[in-house]
Amino acid sequence: KDNPGFVFWYAQCRDGGPRVSHGENIIKAARNDAASAGTVLPEAVAAHFFGHRYAKVNENAKDLFTYHTAVLLEWDHEQFTTVVELAYQYGLGGYGGKSNWVEDRDAKPMPALFEAMPGSLKAPWKTDRSEIRIIDVPARNLEEFKAYLHKYEGPKKRFVDPQIKYSGPITISMRSQDAIFRYILNYSIRDITYSEEFHNCQSFAADFYGFLCDNNDAEPYHPVKILYTPRRDLFLYAPNNYEDNLGLKWIDVEKIIAKTKDMKNFVETKNSDMKNMISESGENMRALFQKGLEVIANQSHRWI
Repeated sequence: KDNPGFVFWYAQCRDGGPRVSHGENIIKAARNDAASAGTVLPEAVAAHFFGHRYAKVNENAKDLFTYHTAVLLEWDHEQFTTVVELAYQYGLGGYGGKSNWVEDRDAKPMPALFEAMPGSLKAPWKTDRSEIRIIDVPARNLEEFKAYLHKYEGPKKRFVDPQIKYSGPITISMRSQDAIFRYILNYSIRDITYSEEFHNCQSFAADFYGFLCDNNDAEPYHPVKILYTPRRDLFLYAPNNYEDNLGLKWIDVEKIIAKTKDMKNFVETKNSDMKNMISESGENMRALFQKGLEVIANQSHRWI
């Protein structure tokens, strides 16, 4: 509780060597780095909403519509860029630190990311809770990042169909590194759940890009966008004792998760009701059509 926020920052491009910091401490770490280097904190100047399918030789029907999305940030120092993504909580710590955004993902005995991780981030992943990862990458701009995506593109590599969905300049006034980290922490603390329908990598990327670039048209890929409701306000407000969009205190983790499951069940019930209505309507239309044919047949006999 003294370091809240399921957010971690992998600063693999810093002069002092790779480091992982997490929770509220990421803000302190960024400020300390700038002070040690005698520089000011960098400012984010552009954002890019991008997505890809995961590499798989034999894709099924669901795989073809399943895209992982994230936001790439460009900084005014032009030394590196940063990938920001939402995913399963402990999804990297529980998977040996095998991130697609590091060159040494498959290194033995372990990638540098996993070695730099504190023990508190190494645990079995939780599919109903989320974390946000901030990962600095060596690509200095969008074009170099595209080259990285294409380097690992293919069903036996890392990415399938990588694409940039939206790009734009960052227009929010406060855009320094520590301010960006503050926004991300606010969003994470306000809602730490994960669900395929309501709160996932795509909803986060759409919210984050739309918030930074003042783009009200940003939305997830189909079919996730069907249930998407923008929640950009989560970035702005301090989370302490705040009534979140689920009508619960953010600190009551289990109740938030239970409420999200209730919402999921509600949607599934409505979907079932809709299917029944369509089926009933179809039967009614079929009976009406049959009745029409009978009327026409009777009229035909009269005409004859």
